[in-house]
Amino acid sequence: MIGTDLALDVSPSQVRFSDQPVHQLCLIALGMPVLDCADLEQLSIEAAKRKRWAFLISMAPLAVDGATGSPINPIVTF
Repeated sequence: MIGTDLALDVSPSQVRFSDQPVHQLCLIALGMPVLDCADLEQLSIEAAKRKRWAFLISMAPLAVDGATGSPINPIVTF
């Protein structure tokens, strides 16, 4: 999984024939889930308090026919 607090790709893209090359690589080529616009501030605060930077993140996206994404409610376990 890869997550960012903003968009993963830059705009305009510098890759010919692709508006979102990182999304295409991660989602299509690698089958890797992508989290865009994640609020990582509280996670970084909790990790610093514990001095632990490894954790398990669980999430269950909505099952929406034909969709390529959905809102999630992630749960982090240190």
